[in-house]
Amino acid sequence: LCRELEALGFSVETGDYVVPGGYALPLSWAVEADPGQEISVTIEVKGEKGAWEPVGVKLPAQGRMTWKLPSKSGAVPLLRLRAATGRYESPKEIAPWILVDSDPPQVALDGPKVWTKKSPVELEARVQDALAGVARLVLWARNPETGAWKVVRNVPASMTLTFEEEGGKRYEDGKYALWLSASDTLGNASRDPAPGDPPMLELMLDRAHPAVSLLKPQGGEVLSSGAPLTIAWSATDEN
Repeated sequence: LCRELEALGFSVETGDYVVPGGYALPLSWAVEADPGQEISVTIEVKGEKGAWEPVGVKLPAQGRMTWKLPSKSGAVPLLRLRAATGRYESPKEIAPWILVDSDPPQVALDGPKVWTKKSPVELEARVQDALAGVARLVLWARNPETGAWKVVRNVPASMTLTFEEEGGKRYEDGKYALWLSASDTLGNASRDPAPGDPPMLELMLDRAHPAVSLLKPQGGEVLSSGAPLTIAWSATDEN
Protein backbone atom coordinates (compact mmCIF):
# COMPACT_ATOMS: atom_id res chain seq x y z
CA LEU A 1 0.00 0.00 0.00
CA CYS A 2 1.20 3.53 -0.78
CA ARG A 3 0.33 6.23 1.73
CA GLU A 4 -0.42 9.70 0.42
CA LEU A 5 2.05 12.48 1.16
CA GLU A 6 1.21 14.17 4.48
CA ALA A 7 2.18 17.64 5.74
CA LEU A 8 2.61 16.95 9.44
CA GLY A 9 3.29 20.52 10.47
CA PHE A 10 3.70 24.06 9.19
CA SER A 11 3.91 26.85 11.74
CA VAL A 12 5.18 30.31 12.62
CA GLU A 13 7.57 30.27 15.57
CA THR A 14 7.06 33.62 17.28
CA GLY A 15 5.16 34.69 20.34
CA ASP A 16 4.90 38.28 19.14
CA TYR A 17 1.59 39.62 17.91
CA VAL A 18 2.97 42.93 16.59
CA VAL A 19 6.33 43.01 14.81
CA PRO A 20 8.28 45.73 12.94
CA GLY A 21 8.47 46.02 9.17
CA GLY A 22 11.13 43.79 7.65
CA TYR A 23 10.97 41.38 10.60
CA ALA A 24 12.56 37.97 9.92
CA LEU A 25 9.60 35.65 10.56
CA PRO A 26 10.70 32.14 11.58
CA LEU A 27 8.92 29.24 9.84
CA SER A 28 9.14 25.52 10.50
CA TRP A 29 7.65 22.52 8.72
CA ALA A 30 7.69 18.74 8.54
CA VAL A 31 6.42 16.49 5.75
CA GLU A 32 6.25 12.70 5.65
CA ALA A 33 5.84 10.20 2.81
CA ASP A 34 6.59 6.56 2.09
CA PRO A 35 10.21 5.56 2.59
CA GLY A 36 12.42 6.15 -0.41
CA GLN A 37 10.30 8.89 -1.94
CA GLU A 38 12.04 12.16 -2.69
CA ILE A 39 10.11 15.11 -1.24
CA SER A 40 10.30 18.69 -2.49
CA VAL A 41 8.83 21.51 -0.40
CA THR A 42 7.83 24.98 -1.59
CA ILE A 43 6.60 27.77 0.71
CA GLU A 44 4.52 30.56 -0.81
CA VAL A 45 2.90 33.78 0.32
CA LYS A 46 -0.29 35.26 -1.06
CA GLY A 47 0.58 38.63 -2.59
CA GLU A 48 -1.50 41.82 -2.64
CA LYS A 49 -2.98 40.88 -6.02
CA GLY A 50 -4.10 37.47 -4.78
CA ALA A 51 -1.41 35.42 -6.53
CA TRP A 52 0.81 32.96 -4.67
CA GLU A 53 4.46 33.95 -4.70
CA PRO A 54 7.31 31.64 -3.61
CA VAL A 55 9.46 32.59 -0.63
CA GLY A 56 11.30 29.25 -0.45
CA VAL A 57 11.73 26.54 -3.09
CA LYS A 58 13.31 23.07 -3.23
CA LEU A 59 13.29 22.85 0.54
CA PRO A 60 13.89 19.59 2.45
CA ALA A 61 11.08 17.54 3.98
CA GLN A 62 11.76 19.01 7.40
CA GLY A 63 13.41 22.27 8.32
CA ARG A 64 13.36 25.89 9.44
CA MET A 65 13.80 29.18 7.62
CA THR A 66 13.05 32.88 8.04
CA TRP A 67 11.00 35.04 5.72
CA LYS A 68 11.56 38.78 5.73
CA LEU A 69 8.19 40.43 6.20
CA PRO A 70 7.09 43.40 4.06
CA SER A 71 7.91 46.87 5.37
CA LYS A 72 4.33 48.04 4.85
CA SER A 73 2.02 48.01 7.88
CA GLY A 74 -0.77 45.44 7.89
CA ALA A 75 -1.64 41.83 8.64
CA VAL A 76 0.76 39.09 7.60
CA PRO A 77 -0.78 37.47 4.49
CA LEU A 78 -1.64 33.80 4.04
CA LEU A 79 1.26 31.36 3.85
CA ARG A 80 1.09 28.02 2.04
CA LEU A 81 3.32 24.98 2.11
CA ARG A 82 3.27 22.72 -0.97
CA ALA A 83 4.98 19.36 -0.60
CA ALA A 84 5.34 17.12 -3.64
CA THR A 85 6.70 13.74 -4.60
CA GLY A 86 6.61 12.11 -8.00
CA ARG A 87 3.00 11.01 -7.45
CA TYR A 88 1.39 13.24 -4.83
CA GLU A 89 1.12 16.85 -3.70
CA SER A 90 -0.04 17.99 -0.25
CA PRO A 91 -0.79 21.70 0.41
CA LYS A 92 -1.21 23.29 3.85
CA GLU A 93 -2.17 26.92 4.52
CA ILE A 94 -1.77 29.04 7.66
CA ALA A 95 -2.99 32.53 8.49
CA PRO A 96 -0.64 33.91 11.17
CA TRP A 97 -2.18 36.20 13.80
CA ILE A 98 0.61 38.72 13.33
CA LEU A 99 0.52 42.41 12.41
CA VAL A 100 3.35 44.43 10.87
CA ASP A 101 3.68 47.91 12.38
CA SER A 102 6.03 50.26 10.56
CA ASP A 103 4.09 53.46 11.28
CA PRO A 104 5.48 56.10 13.67
CA PRO A 105 3.41 57.44 16.56
CA GLN A 106 0.99 60.29 15.88
CA VAL A 107 2.24 63.33 17.79
CA ALA A 108 0.81 66.66 18.94
CA LEU A 109 1.99 69.11 21.61
CA ASP A 110 -0.23 71.33 23.73
CA GLY A 111 0.57 73.78 26.50
CA PRO A 112 0.28 77.39 27.63
CA LYS A 113 1.16 80.26 25.32
CA VAL A 114 2.53 82.27 28.26
CA TRP A 115 4.04 80.89 31.46
CA THR A 116 4.56 83.18 34.46
CA LYS A 117 5.06 80.68 37.30
CA LYS A 118 8.42 79.91 38.90
CA SER A 119 7.80 76.16 38.50
CA PRO A 120 8.71 74.37 35.22
CA VAL A 121 6.33 74.71 32.30
CA GLU A 122 3.83 71.84 32.18
CA LEU A 123 3.21 70.49 28.66
CA GLU A 124 0.68 68.01 27.31
CA ALA A 125 2.05 65.39 24.94
CA ARG A 126 -0.76 63.91 22.85
CA VAL A 127 0.83 60.79 21.36
CA GLN A 128 -0.95 57.75 19.93
CA ASP A 129 0.34 54.40 18.72
CA ALA A 130 -2.44 51.83 18.60
CA LEU A 131 -0.32 48.73 18.01
CA ALA A 132 3.15 48.94 19.53
CA GLY A 133 2.67 51.56 22.23
CA VAL A 134 4.76 54.68 22.85
CA ALA A 135 8.22 54.23 24.40
CA ARG A 136 9.98 57.63 24.51
CA LEU A 137 9.35 61.34 23.98
CA VAL A 138 11.89 63.91 22.76
CA LEU A 139 11.22 67.61 23.35
CA TRP A 140 13.03 70.11 21.10
CA ALA A 141 13.34 73.90 21.35
CA ARG A 142 14.81 76.83 19.44
CA ASN A 143 14.59 80.60 19.31
CA PRO A 144 11.57 81.42 17.08
CA GLU A 145 13.56 83.85 14.93
CA THR A 146 17.04 82.35 14.90
CA GLY A 147 18.89 79.30 16.10
CA ALA A 148 18.88 75.58 15.44
CA TRP A 149 16.65 72.98 17.04
CA LYS A 150 18.17 71.44 20.17
CA VAL A 151 17.01 68.55 22.32
CA VAL A 152 15.60 69.75 25.64
CA ARG A 153 14.49 66.49 27.19
CA ASN A 154 14.50 62.79 26.27
CA VAL A 155 12.17 60.93 28.62
CA PRO A 156 10.08 57.73 28.86
CA ALA A 157 6.50 58.19 27.70
CA SER A 158 5.25 57.54 31.23
CA MET A 159 6.91 60.70 32.60
CA THR A 160 5.27 64.10 32.88
CA LEU A 161 6.64 66.37 30.17
CA THR A 162 8.03 69.70 31.38
CA PHE A 163 10.05 72.45 29.72
CA GLU A 164 13.25 72.61 31.74
CA GLU A 165 16.87 71.77 31.19
CA GLU A 166 18.32 68.50 32.46
CA GLY A 167 19.19 68.83 36.13
CA GLY A 168 16.30 71.24 36.71
CA LYS A 169 18.08 74.37 35.41
CA ARG A 170 15.60 77.01 34.29
CA TYR A 171 15.52 78.54 30.84
CA GLU A 172 15.77 82.31 30.67
CA ASP A 173 12.68 84.41 30.02
CA GLY A 174 11.84 84.92 26.37
CA LYS A 175 10.18 83.25 23.37
CA TYR A 176 10.72 79.60 22.48
CA ALA A 177 9.57 77.41 19.61
CA LEU A 178 8.83 73.84 20.76
CA TRP A 179 8.58 70.52 18.89
CA LEU A 180 7.83 66.98 20.06
CA SER A 181 8.92 63.69 18.50
CA ALA A 182 8.23 60.17 19.76
CA SER A 183 9.23 56.55 19.20
CA ASP A 184 7.28 53.35 19.82
CA THR A 185 8.40 50.07 21.37
CA LEU A 186 9.39 48.70 17.94
CA GLY A 187 11.67 51.63 17.12
CA ASN A 188 9.34 53.43 14.71
CA ALA A 189 9.82 57.15 15.26
CA SER A 190 8.11 60.35 14.19
CA ARG A 191 10.42 62.75 12.41
CA ASP A 192 12.74 65.19 14.15
CA PRO A 193 12.31 68.91 13.37
CA ALA A 194 14.12 70.32 10.36
CA PRO A 195 15.38 73.90 9.91
CA GLY A 196 12.47 76.15 9.03
CA ASP A 197 9.78 73.87 10.43
CA PRO A 198 7.03 75.84 12.18
CA PRO A 199 6.79 74.96 15.88
CA MET A 200 4.11 72.73 17.32
CA LEU A 201 3.86 75.21 20.18
CA GLU A 202 5.25 78.73 20.66
CA LEU A 203 5.87 79.61 24.29
CA MET A 204 6.65 82.85 26.12
CA LEU A 205 8.43 82.57 29.46
CA ASP A 206 7.68 85.73 31.45
CA ARG A 207 8.48 85.23 35.13
CA ALA A 208 10.16 88.57 35.86
CA HIS A 209 8.08 91.37 37.40
CA PRO A 210 7.83 94.70 35.53
CA ALA A 211 10.53 97.25 36.41
CA VAL A 212 8.92 100.38 37.88
CA SER A 213 10.59 103.64 38.92
CA LEU A 214 9.30 106.99 40.19
CA LEU A 215 10.87 109.91 38.29
CA LYS A 216 9.15 112.87 39.96
CA PRO A 217 9.17 113.90 42.72
CA GLN A 218 12.63 112.55 43.53
CA GLY A 219 12.54 113.54 47.21
CA GLY A 220 13.93 116.58 49.01
CA GLU A 221 11.82 119.10 47.07
CA VAL A 222 9.98 121.86 48.90
CA LEU A 223 6.31 121.51 48.07
CA SER A 224 3.84 124.36 48.35
CA SER A 225 0.54 123.60 49.99
CA GLY A 226 -2.31 123.64 47.47
CA ALA A 227 0.05 123.99 44.46
CA PRO A 228 -0.10 121.49 41.55
CA LEU A 229 2.39 118.64 41.85
CA THR A 230 3.84 116.84 38.80
CA ILE A 231 4.26 113.10 39.21
CA ALA A 232 6.22 111.11 36.58
CA TRP A 233 7.06 107.41 36.45
CA SER A 234 8.27 104.64 34.09
CA ALA A 235 7.29 101.01 33.91
CA THR A 236 8.93 98.49 31.57
CA ASP A 237 8.66 94.76 30.95
CA GLU A 238 11.09 93.17 28.52
CA ASN A 239 8.65 90.49 27.43
